[in-house]
Amino acid sequence: MKRYNMIGIVLVVLLLGISTAVATDTVTRTLQETALPNDTIMVSLTINFEDQAAVDRLVITETMPEGWAVVDASNGGNTATTGKITWMYMTVTGGTLPEDGAVFTYNVTVPADANGLCPFSGIYGTNVAGTDVDVLGDVNITIAGSNITAPTVTASTPTGTVNGSLGWDNDTMTFTPDADLAYSTTYDVTIGTGAEDLAGNALAADFVWNFTTVAEANTTVAPTVDANTPTGTDVAISTVITATFSDAMNQTFVEAAFSISPAVNGSLGWDNDTMTFTPDADLAYSTTYDVTIGTGAEDLAGNSLEESFVWNFTTESDMSDVPTILSTKLSQNVVLSDGNDSTTLTVQASSSIDIASVTVNLSAIGGPDEQALDGMLMEGIGTWTATFNTTTAGTFDLTVTVTDNDGNSATDDVTLTAGPYKYTLALMIGWNMVSLPYDIAAVGIDTTQKLGDLITDAGVSCYYVAWFNPESQSMESDLISPPDGMPQDTTYDILGGQAYFVFVDDNMNVDVVGTLW
Repeated sequence: MKRYNMIGIVLVVLLLGISTAVATDTVTRTLQETALPNDTIMVSLTINFEDQAAVDRLVITETMPEGWAVVDASNGGNTATTGKITWMYMTVTGGTLPEDGAVFTYNVTVPADANGLCPFSGIYGTNVAGTDVDVLGDVNITIAGSNITAPTVTASTPTGTVNGSLGWDNDTMTFTPDADLAYSTTYDVTIGTGAEDLAGNALAADFVWNFTTVAEANTTVAPTVDANTPTGTDVAISTVITATFSDAMNQTFVEAAFSISPAVNGSLGWDNDTMTFTPDADLAYSTTYDVTIGTGAEDLAGNSLEESFVWNFTTESDMSDVPTILSTKLSQNVVLSDGNDSTTLTVQASSSIDIASVTVNLSAIGGPDEQALDGMLMEGIGTWTATFNTTTAGTFDLTVTVTDNDGNSATDDVTLTAGPYKYTLALMIGWNMVSLPYDIAAVGIDTTQKLGDLITDAGVSCYYVAWFNPESQSMESDLISPPDGMPQDTTYDILGGQAYFVFVDDNMNVDVVGTLW
C-alpha cells in the first residue's frame, strides 16, 4: 500500500474595482501533508478581506480531485453536486458575509486507487459594488509518495530465503510465508536502510531480529486427554466444558470428533492445548450429559486417540422447583420414654409439582430412618402426619424430608425430648417460683442447659431466672437474653429440689421430663 504527500497551496484572489485601484482578498487552503488511500482528511479554507465593507457578495466553489468523496462541509456548504462544495453569501438578499478570517472546513475520503498528484481546484470570487464578479482559476494541490522497501527474510540454515507476500495495515507491515517454516530453525529478519518514510527519510541502520520455530511433534506417540471438566453432580447449568490434551492437536479434527448428549448448541475455542465448549444457553436442570471425544481427534503429527475419551456430569436441581416446607410441629415435644406416651408430627408443605414422599428420620429414638407420613397435596399445598413414641431418653433433632416427583427435596428439623418422668410447670405472667421433683440434666439434655432456655423453647419468653446457692449462701441469677455489650448469660445444671424464681411474659404450661432426685 502506498503513502502520499499532500502539500497545501495558498490561493490568492484578486478583485477588480471600478477604478484602477486593486483590492486583494485571499483564500488560504490548509490540509495535512500525508495520507493513505481510504483515509478521511480535513481541508480548511481561511477567508481574508482587504476591504470587507466594499464587498456585497462572496462565492466559493471548491472542486475535489477526481474520485474523491465529500463526507461533510461546515458553514452550510452545499454538497449537492458530486465532487464540489459551494458557499454563497449575498448582502443584497439579506444575507450576511462571513467575518474576516472566517474558516470553512470540509472532510473528504481518499480513494483506494489514489496515486501521485491529485489536484484540488475551484472558483473563488467577490463582487465589489457596481462591478462584475471576479473569478479566479484553478489551484493545484500536490499529493506525492514513495514505497517502503520490502524486507528480506533469511534463514540461518542452508535453506536460504523464505518466499512469501507482504501486506499493510496502516503502519504495520505483515510478511506471510508461502509455506510453513521449518521445525527447530532460527530465522533472522532484516529491514534494511533502503526503507524510507513518506518524507524520504531512511532507517539509520538495519533493523534485525530473530526467532526459533518449535520442534517437530512426536510422530509415534498417541495423544491423550490429561484433564477434563466438569465432572460429578450438582454442576452449575452455566458451566463450560473443557478438555486438555497431552500434545498440540489438529483443532479441526478434534472439534469434529467432539460430541455431547443430549445435544447442546454452542461454540468451540482453544487456549494452547485446551479445548473449551461454551453452550449457547444454560444447560437443563437435573440432567446427565455424556461428553465424547472420538478417535478421529488427531495431534499435529497425525496420531489419533487410541480410544474414545468419554465422561459425564449431572447438572444442579432447579431450586425454584424445590418443595417448600411451611411448618413442622409436634403435638407435644416432651414425652415419657415409656413407649406409650406418643406425639404426632404434622408437616405442611407446598410444591409446584406433586409430592412423592414425606418422611422423618426416627433412628435417634430407635425408629426407622425413613418413617413415612400420611397426607396429600391439594392445589399446591398439603398436610402430612405420623404418630410415634420412644423408649429412649434424651433430647433429639428429628429430620423431616419432603421430596417431589422430580427428586427435588427440602428438609427441616423438629426437637423431641423424652424421659422417664414428666412434670408440668404451670407458669403465669410475671414472677413464678418453681421446684422440680427431678434433675432435668439427667435425661440427656445438655448438662449446661438453662431453665430459661427450656421454657423459651416451649413457646413462652423467659427473661430472668434466680435461685439461692446453699454453698455460697448467696442468690445467683441468669439473664436469658442479655442486651448487646453485656456478658453472656451463665449456664448451670437444672437440679431437682432447687427453688427457682422465673420471670415470663405470658401464662403457659411447660412440660419437662427427667429422673427422680
